[in-house]
Amino acid sequence: MTDAYLQHSALSHLHLKVNQQQAVNGLIQIHERGFFGQFCLRGNCKDKTFVSALKKTLKIDLPTTPNTSNGNPTTTHILWVGPDEWLIICKPELATALYAKLDKALTGITSSLVDVSDSRVIIEVSGTHARNVLMKGTPLDLHPSVFIPGCCSGTVLEQAHVTIHQTAQLKNGTSRYDIYAHRSFADYLWRWLEDAAAEFI
Repeated sequence: MTDAYLQHSALSHLHLKVNQQQAVNGLIQIHERGFFGQFCLRGNCKDKTFVSALKKTLKIDLPTTPNTSNGNPTTTHILWVGPDEWLIICKPELATALYAKLDKALTGITSSLVDVSDSRVIIEVSGTHARNVLMKGTPLDLHPSVFIPGCCSGTVLEQAHVTIHQTAQLKNGTSRYDIYAHRSFADYLWRWLEDAAAEFI
């Protein structure tokens, strides 16, 4: 993991903290969730030793149902990515210690743990029109009857490969999604999201 003083957002050239008001109001909000820990985990979910080691370390059940997630969004959660692959997300201040704990817990167990924190960005899209904005660019069915809080899926968003994770659906109609994308697509996706959200700002 890159030392904190060396971390550099793929969107820093857009000066988002200065221009944030251009993309935020009550109907749609777009902002970067910076420097979260992101670990790609591979293993056999039928291996009791593997599952037990993770549960003991994370205090979270490993999601085994496709396109689901488990965890506490304010600290750590796990996204199902494939039959033997997961993405572990944690708050920036927990990342270094958590990776070390996982690495130690998985010693001797057939598995793979790779820190991918610096290869991706997380863009949060929320508001009463968040779903409408995302539907402009993805074939993924985001209807609330099938894609609910906790659901996650790899898909494309305006031709860029992303993972979409719905983190909340509030009673006032506000939806919240995290968009995971490779750094090379960060600028493109941010500008597309601003354009797609323009009619609601």
